[in-house]
Amino acid sequence: MNPKELLTADFLDILFEGRNKAYGAYDLRVTYPKRVRNALIGMIIFIILSLLLYGFELYMQKQESLNPKPKIADVKLTEVKLPNKNEPPPPPPPPPPPQEIKFKSAVKFTPPKVVKDQDVKPEELPPDISQIQNKVISTRNIKGDPNGIDPNLVQSSSGTGVTAAPKEDNRVFQFVEQMPRFPGSINDDDSQQKILEYLKSHIQYPPVARDNGIQGTVTVMFVVWSDGTIRDVHTVGPHLGGGLEEEAIRVVKSMPRWIPGRQNGRAVNVQFTIPVRFVLQ
Repeated sequence: MNPKELLTADFLDILFEGRNKAYGAYDLRVTYPKRVRNALIGMIIFIILSLLLYGFELYMQKQESLNPKPKIADVKLTEVKLPNKNEPPPPPPPPPPPQEIKFKSAVKFTPPKVVKDQDVKPEELPPDISQIQNKVISTRNIKGDPNGIDPNLVQSSSGTGVTAAPKEDNRVFQFVEQMPRFPGSINDDDSQQKILEYLKSHIQYPPVARDNGIQGTVTVMFVVWSDGTIRDVHTVGPHLGGGLEEEAIRVVKSMPRWIPGRQNGRAVNVQFTIPVRFVLQ
């Protein structure tokens, strides 16, 4: 290279003077600034796009928190547990002893007859006012409680005493010969299907539970009374909250009158349990 060209020549030209520039090292050194510039520009573009995507995601999360979209809720009901038909029902408990009733003292009073004075016996004389105070008139003398009831108001089966009238049987059975059934059903399987259909069509997922993602199984226990009405509705098991228990109780209470259970051919009160499963989808 002559001196004139040396003043205007590039450093790489001077370095590779007389060497094989086609080998590759020369080309790599010549294009190195361009490659560094392209890499730097690409990195800057990547960082900018990442920041834009991150900011857009934060913006969408903020919009969802301000205007939450309602979740699609589905209520899944588990099968109603019915007792085994082959299992004999337990014998009914023995009846309670008859309740003793206290009644007032009674004074014998016979209808008056007109007779001669010498024919009147002392035991047939009518009682005076002092003898019948706080007492009742009867056909015989009875010693009783001043705070009791009038024995003439209740008929005695034996004629010698007063027994209490039978009270309504309020016992609640766990298992009976014929379990209660949902109205319109013909057997236990049909009753179970109608219960599931009724609950699924009437239960509404509570908004509080839906917004907080609360789900699970609520076990509702109630008593089908001898007249078919639903009473003593409550939940058992762990409390889920969010209004799930209240909604399950509300729907059970709204059920129509059931076909009551029967034991020994008589309608009785039977306890029933329905597990209801709430699931968010």
